[in-house]
Amino acid sequence: MDGTLIPVHDQQKTRKSKNYRRSVNVQIVCRARDRRVVAVGDAWPGNRNDVMIFRETMGRTLPAHPRLSGDGGYQGIERIRS
Repeated sequence: MDGTLIPVHDQQKTRKSKNYRRSVNVQIVCRARDRRVVAVGDAWPGNRNDVMIFRETMGRTLPAHPRLSGDGGYQGIERIRS
C-alpha cells in the first residue's frame, strides 16, 4: 500500500501539495511477489494525507488482509502494518 502524488495540470481536482505543485494523491496496492498492481483508489487532492484517503477509498473496497503493509504514513490504521 502506498500513496503516490501525481502531478496534474487540471485544476478541478488538484490542490497544491507539499512540493507546491498541483497534484493528486492516489492509493495503490501492489503484490510484493511480482509487483503487480492489485488495486488503485480514486484520485484525491494532493494536499490530503494518506490515512484519510485510504479510509475513504481503499479502506471500503479492500477486504481485511493480514499481510497488507505500508510506509509510516498509515499510523492509526490497524489493517496496515509498517
